[in-house]
Amino acid sequence: MDQETRERIRINNEKGIIRESGGGFHSPLESAVRHMFYTAWSGRYECNRIYSVRREHLDFYSVIYVLEGQLEVEYEGKILQVRQNEAVLLDFHKPHAYRAVSDRVDKWEMLFKGNESAAWGVDNPENPYLPAWTKVLSEAHQAGYTAIELGPYGYMPIDPVVVAEELEKNQLAIVAGTIFHDLVDPANQPSVLEAVDNICKLITDDRLPKLPVLEGQKFPTPYMTVMDWGHDERDFNAGHVDRAPRMNAEEWKQFLGHVRAVCERANSWGVRPVIHPHSGTYIEFSDEIARYVQDMPYEIAGLCLDTGHLYYCDMDPVTYLKKYADVLDYVHFKDVDQKVYEQVMSEHIRFFDGCGKGTMCPVGTGALDYPGIKTALEEIGYSGYITIEQERDPRNQETSLRDIKASVDYLKSVGYQI
Repeated sequence: MDQETRERIRINNEKGIIRESGGGFHSPLESAVRHMFYTAWSGRYECNRIYSVRREHLDFYSVIYVLEGQLEVEYEGKILQVRQNEAVLLDFHKPHAYRAVSDRVDKWEMLFKGNESAAWGVDNPENPYLPAWTKVLSEAHQAGYTAIELGPYGYMPIDPVVVAEELEKNQLAIVAGTIFHDLVDPANQPSVLEAVDNICKLITDDRLPKLPVLEGQKFPTPYMTVMDWGHDERDFNAGHVDRAPRMNAEEWKQFLGHVRAVCERANSWGVRPVIHPHSGTYIEFSDEIARYVQDMPYEIAGLCLDTGHLYYCDMDPVTYLKKYADVLDYVHFKDVDQKVYEQVMSEHIRFFDGCGKGTMCPVGTGALDYPGIKTALEEIGYSGYITIEQERDPRNQETSLRDIKASVDYLKSVGYQI
């Protein structure tokens, strides 16, 4: 190899433990965070296995050497098992991902707007069982929907030309992007803000189809849903209002500063950020939602309330949709299997591990009162877009379309015009 070629090669050595950190992983090397733009990570992933890789980049090509552990490399629709002392050569600019081998939890989503049909999507890019994003768009179109939620950083490529072509082919638009990261640790902020920029650059690109602004809708889409994630002390206490540790005043001030920086960065792109209270995070329970609303000006960010997470965390969705109507910009629907929920709450278990047991179920088959939720949304004059979600074990994904259709059929049966 000549000297010129050597100088053109960029090398990253990484050693870390993958955790549910959202958009990256805990690694001692900042370079390992910086290059995450090229690899498809997100927060809904758990693996305690140590791994080490060496990445060499030259022009359009990248070589990944596995120095320690075992990885799955996803590339061109294939999952490659790469063991210690093995390597894989790939096109640096094509969508790809690598991760330590572990179980995952999948999340499927469907979207519809207040009074008319829209669309559905899928979440958690680390899951090797997920269909290709192009297949998801095709199936969404075949099902008759018109929009999707982008999902976490990394599921879709961030090339607007590629994404726009597939969206137009399937007559779809994007209703929201997602930040699902550790927003507590100051060291994460540079990579989080980079992710915000990359997502916003994509979803605001003029080449992407746009959803119409509904009469009475407060802010145009696409939104940016913002969630904190990646803290064991909260994850294992998800839903336990009396057990989950809270932040003191100084910790909360710093944390909210990080959240505000994310929201202000989204605002700078003309994207409306909405904070999504989520089980297993530091904005989860009624006191934390109230604390957030009190401390975050509405002109900076609104709320995205999720009926399933409200119920999971001992809050009545009808009551809280009404309580926060003034700052409510966006809504997520899901349902909860009461029997499984009670069993999960009796265990010391992570939130998504509970979802893998079947905590979430098709809308209308669980504990939530969707006729009452419909009445509440009508009373507060909500006019906007709604996402239906059902976190599940990825090995049961063959029932996802059936369940999504069942949710829609139920909502229609109780008066929702979809």
